[in-house]
Amino acid sequence: MNPNQIFEDFERKYQGSFVQVSMNGNKSEIFQFRSMRTLNKKFPELELQSDILGTIILNYNTQAKIFFRIPKTGFIQYKDQALFFSRRPERQWKRGIHQNNCQFDDPTLQFNMPRGGNNNPCFIKVREAFDPTYHTLEQALELINQKGFKSVALSRNMAIAKGKKESKEYTLWYRYAAIGTVDQHGNIKAPSFETEVHREIK
Repeated sequence: MNPNQIFEDFERKYQGSFVQVSMNGNKSEIFQFRSMRTLNKKFPELELQSDILGTIILNYNTQAKIFFRIPKTGFIQYKDQALFFSRRPERQWKRGIHQNNCQFDDPTLQFNMPRGGNNNPCFIKVREAFDPTYHTLEQALELINQKGFKSVALSRNMAIAKGKKESKEYTLWYRYAAIGTVDQHGNIKAPSFETEVHREIK
């Protein structure tokens, strides 16, 4: 494979993917790989964009470290709702975190009307996937009751959400399955998942 084919293959696999970049040994930042610019040079340039740092240009042979890592599967807290991050194994020709191979789902949509616009990666969701924020059950109930949150991530595997419209109880989720309920006082009823509840919920 000649160099041009290598560069073309790299661009095809990674264009649009979210990556971590560490420069001069500093803490890595999240960027999105936008394009590869050849400009008749021996090594092309990589155009990377950040919502915080703006656009940067790196040489293909840069000394900066570029990581195309994938976070662990699990719930994240995105604004006022818990979303479940997962990979789509049938679409792995795209590398890194890309809208074609990863998704952020709201499992509670089977109980609530779709709100849309949550499936694709964005900078906030990608950062949260790498460094997720979780709440205790007490904190989660406060966020739902006093702050108007729709759902709250309790751990990588569990979240709590408003229940069906007519219900006064909250629904407890284990990944994509509704496994039990929580009443207004924080009492949990999940008969088949006692071990998981004890392990996951604080």
